[in-house]
Amino acid sequence: MAKEKLTPEDIEKEVDFLQKALHNARKTEKIDIPTYLDVGPITTSLRMIVSMMRHWKPEARYSAEQARDELRKIYSRALEVEQKYLGINRIIEEYRRKPEKKRRRSRQVHFRVAKHRKRRQKKPLA
Repeated sequence: MAKEKLTPEDIEKEVDFLQKALHNARKTEKIDIPTYLDVGPITTSLRMIVSMMRHWKPEARYSAEQARDELRKIYSRALEVEQKYLGINRIIEEYRRKPEKKRRRSRQVHFRVAKHRKRRQKKPLA
């Protein structure tokens, strides 16, 4: 919200981070299911703002000022969640500081078949 020029990409980047952080916090049991479910509507609202800024018809599309107004409303909901679940903001911000781990590629498993067990093509009947 502090940015002077607000773009849908900025909001979408933040929503992606928030969803990953919540998922990881839930997976590591730092937050419970009710907390995870209470934060869900916030991420959905943010996604809707991105959609309204990008894809809607020009007359219905959100301007930067309308998006800021909606973001203020969402921020007030986020503060309510923070009061209800103390420390959730700290848990989420921990993930901002952690570098994302690179995933290993899965190894292919090759099964060896003895030569005498290999399939032989049948000769077609002429």
